Amino acid sequence: MRRRQQRQRQHGRRWRQHSATSATSSGSGTSSGSGGGGGSGGGGGGQCNGKITDAPNAAFCAGVAAPVSCDLTSPSDVTAVCGVPLSASLTELARSSGVKKFGGSGPPDLGCSAASGYPAKPGGSKNVKLSGVAVIFANGCQSRNLGVEVHTVNRSGGVDDGSPGPIVGSAITTPADCKATGIATDIPSCGTRYECTYTYAGVPTETELLIKTSGAAWATVYEYNVYIANDAVKNGAFSHDVQALGHDDYNVFAQAALGGGITQGNGVVLGEVHDCADVRLLNATAGVDRAKKVFAYFTDNEAQPLPDVAAQATGKLGLFGALDLAPGSVGVAAAGLSNGKLTTVGFTRASVFPDAVTLVTFHGPLPMQIP
Repeated sequence: MRRRQQRQRQHGRRWRQHSATSATSSGSGTSSGSGGGGGSGGGGGGQCNGKITDAPNAAFCAGVAAPVSCDLTSPSDVTAVCGVPLSASLTELARSSGVKKFGGSGPPDLGCSAASGYPAKPGGSKNVKLSGVAVIFANGCQSRNLGVEVHTVNRSGGVDDGSPGPIVGSAITTPADCKATGIATDIPSCGTRYECTYTYAGVPTETELLIKTSGAAWATVYEYNVYIANDAVKNGAFSHDVQALGHDDYNVFAQAALGGGITQGNGVVLGEVHDCADVRLLNATAGVDRAKKVFAYFTDNEAQPLPDVAAQATGKLGLFGALDLAPGSVGVAAAGLSNGKLTTVGFTRASVFPDAVTLVTFHGPLPMQIP
């Protein structure tokens, strides 16, 4: 443990030197005006006695970011995105290849992370059908009897805590048996895995959405950063897979990272970092602005990803997690190196729920975040 802490301190010193050089060469500075959420920055002084400098390309969150809570920073935290303290990787962001989903080659597409490439603000909304597959996150042979609800997210009237708004459309449940209609995959533990398809009507476009999945055999998952652009609708429908996470796997994550269970009544934040073309990113760092017992990145095992507490940045799956958080509003953010310069790759404000998973996938700023 002592050797690991020494490595973290050395890692932080190297990054601060790199960050200062990058800020000088890019002319970005390190004041809170870069969108890092206020704090004691200004004049390049940074926050938390100069230890935390604000990441560039985060102007979209300037109106909602909270100051960095310095007493919650770790020895490796050296930068902040929208008030969320982060450590930083010295390795360039790269696309993930050799994965079954969300893989790609070539340089990362980060154009939407800069102000010049921000998406257009939301347009007129219309109701469409949401359809896709109930994908099993880790273990399980059928994603049957999974309840699906779609909600808006509270962002108006002075409320921006990431809490669920009203339900849209009507909740549905996947079939009790989908062997005849589901997506079949060979899985050693099952022989054949069947992932059920679903269709959910009455979902608004150009609106920030939250998808809740749950069931007797399934952990409750609240998926944030879901958005349907009008130009992505085909024949009145939009394709989006929802997540099915078994109760046992919720506990397996905790055992792997904590050596025990999640405190009853607390929750988990899981995240995934993608580029603007929805390709997973390696070497990103991420964090939350709330107290947690463990923060970890995940192994590269696509069939059964587990927390890897020794990892210092995202691997091939782009996955990270903060475990054992008290319920309430939480800021989640990610950053990385592009051409030697730090850049923001995502931020959202969500909610942690009792005995449930909050899921956030970053693929650049959402249209409703654009000032």
